[in-house]
Amino acid sequence: MYTARAFVAAVFAVFFAAVSADDVLKLTKDNFDDVIAKEPLVFIKFFAPWCGHCKSMAEDFKNVATEMKGKAVLADVDATTEEELAKKYNIEGFPTLKLFSDGVELTDYNGARDKDSMIKFIERATLPPFHSPADADAYKKIVTDNSEKHLLVSAGLEGQALSMFKKATFGVRDVMPDAFEFIVADDASAVDIESFSKGDVYMLRLESDGSRRTIKYDEAAAESIEKFVKTAALPVFQEFTQENAELYTDLSMPLVVGFYKNCEDKQCKVLETVARKKPDNGKAVFAWVDSMELVSFQDYVGLKDAEVPICAYSFEHDARYLLPADFNFSEETLEAWVDDLIAGKIKPAIKSEAVPEENDGPVYVVVGDSWSDIVEDKTKDVMVAQVAEWCGHCAKLKPVYKKVATELQKAGIEHVKLAMMEATENDAPDEFKARGFPTIHFFKAGEEQTGIEFDGDRSSKGIIEWIKEHTSKKFEFDTSSLGEDPEPEEEEEEFPEEEGEFDEEGELGEGEGDADLEKEEL
Repeated sequence: MYTARAFVAAVFAVFFAAVSADDVLKLTKDNFDDVIAKEPLVFIKFFAPWCGHCKSMAEDFKNVATEMKGKAVLADVDATTEEELAKKYNIEGFPTLKLFSDGVELTDYNGARDKDSMIKFIERATLPPFHSPADADAYKKIVTDNSEKHLLVSAGLEGQALSMFKKATFGVRDVMPDAFEFIVADDASAVDIESFSKGDVYMLRLESDGSRRTIKYDEAAAESIEKFVKTAALPVFQEFTQENAELYTDLSMPLVVGFYKNCEDKQCKVLETVARKKPDNGKAVFAWVDSMELVSFQDYVGLKDAEVPICAYSFEHDARYLLPADFNFSEETLEAWVDDLIAGKIKPAIKSEAVPEENDGPVYVVVGDSWSDIVEDKTKDVMVAQVAEWCGHCAKLKPVYKKVATELQKAGIEHVKLAMMEATENDAPDEFKARGFPTIHFFKAGEEQTGIEFDGDRSSKGIIEWIKEHTSKKFEFDTSSLGEDPEPEEEEEEFPEEEGEFDEEGELGEGEGDADLEKEEL
């Protein structure tokens, strides 16, 4: 029963949020839905009290809240106490910033966390998300006035359909702020597109010759309007940069990419020629990368010193498709290779360092080529940690992990083996690839290789207690005797120093100067 006491508590919760010590609201499960439903724009920071990045941006966030008062509401959610909200909105790292409008989640904010950048983002969000022409003349004027932009057009949208269209406008503007205009006509009769009906969504894509190509959104073929737009709007060939990376990382098709100082290089020109022969095939996209800017991306795909620095890379599967070692480069051979890629004839390459000649533990070294021999050894319980050299959390784990392996050996626990793999230099099987660092899996002896992902505390006590719970052969070990865990042997940078490095969430990061863009793990 909804009692008077419950009613008063609910009202008080909203009132309390509104009169916080600063202009940042404090949201809980009791007032969250009410606040996002009644406010036209709410910018929410999901944080953890122990998160250093959250603390670093707190003052700027407060200042933004004060300056944007009346235009947008800024709010905090402590994800460590509001676990239901954190789960509902898939919060996997801190801080996570999300924009809501009239109860609808519009987009994540992935920009810089300084005051000016956040204000610019919010001010852009306060602008009308689309044009609303009342008749055919108004529609034609909008099309004419935006002759150098792509257009996304619909009419008569209501309810959930309108919310999804509005969400798409924010997602697209976030990565292509000046490339699009959006139109939702009051009535379908205003729209000059053949066979256009109420509720249809069309993209009028601007081609290089100034003409427009009409592409209809097929809900059954595309996951969302936003994804449809991002894919359809991609140029046939352009530079892949930090700024437009999100256009490619969300795609389900591979990126055929070349790494050059500039695209005046003869090989790059050939790549562009091949790309222009394959437009809109829905099987691959093409781009080139400035090899002086995104150095670590080139290293990551294994093309650092390649004579022909071209490959295909799938962000969805973290898979590389490489040219043969004896590849004889020409327009014809490259086009043939791309055709084979599109036809599914090219298999992803396994990246691997050399198998070490000596590998006696206590922590066994795993490389791509030795994964099956060590990790899939059905006579042992094997715990394997995937780490990255630049990862601060990994640096903290390594001495603790070695301590665990040593202590288990001392105790005569012979059926448990601990292993570690440098994941940026070696590939795990697709189903076990690290999506963040460190990633730890446990494989029980005698079972099919359905590795369990470690979800315990990364202390020596926590790891051993977790192994005791999941092992194939029960054993006794008194973890109270372990004492303090060791610190990292040497200082390591927690964040990438080099622009374009992959960050701890497995994403392309900006580098040391933008370390505040990192997230701390949940």
